[in-house]
Amino acid sequence: MALWLVVIAVLLGVNISRATGRGLPVGTAVWVGLLVVAVAGWSPAQDLWRYLVTSATAGLIIIVWHHLIRNEAETRKVLLGLFAVAGCCFGLFASIDRTGAEAPVQWIWTAAFLFLAEPCTRSLRWILRLVSTPPESGGEPEGRGELIGILERWLLLIIAVRGDYTAIAFIIAAKALARHSKFDNPDFAEYFLVGTLASLLMAVAVAEFLRSHVPEQ
Repeated sequence: MALWLVVIAVLLGVNISRATGRGLPVGTAVWVGLLVVAVAGWSPAQDLWRYLVTSATAGLIIIVWHHLIRNEAETRKVLLGLFAVAGCCFGLFASIDRTGAEAPVQWIWTAAFLFLAEPCTRSLRWILRLVSTPPESGGEPEGRGELIGILERWLLLIIAVRGDYTAIAFIIAAKALARHSKFDNPDFAEYFLVGTLASLLMAVAVAEFLRSHVPEQ
């Protein structure tokens, strides 16, 4: 089973489970889907048990991630869940077939965009919650801020891959302009700065990975 196929399946499942609020059905669907792909392409020379473990672990990651979202207000459960996800990821990459690691550029870009969506959004929130107390939202819908963050990281990714780092300043300035009325609150200003810099760091890190692993067209 190809490395990037499994990676995209897991990232897509994580994003869909967040959007639909149904972790178990989505995780099970990914598990069955990968299993069908594995069986369809299986030959006697290949290890079917490895495919079974890989597909099951991929589905388990999505189910555990959804459980984290439902219990994200409880720090202890989040930490335990993150350890569980890390363990599942380790098991996934230990069992996966990496002989077909060379993937089409479109697959790698798709994985990058999916990673910068829900996984980064949720990870940033948990990290910020551990180091500081989130300010009051003032009645603003939670999903709006998450969408802004996702679009911000996608734009940063494209800009950073092109090497036009000066354009990043315009994105940060536009984001700050939209929030300037709240900067009188020191807690919000610090939270905003830390969150923006962490989001920028993630996008640039993914961009540098793409620049070093994806051949220029």
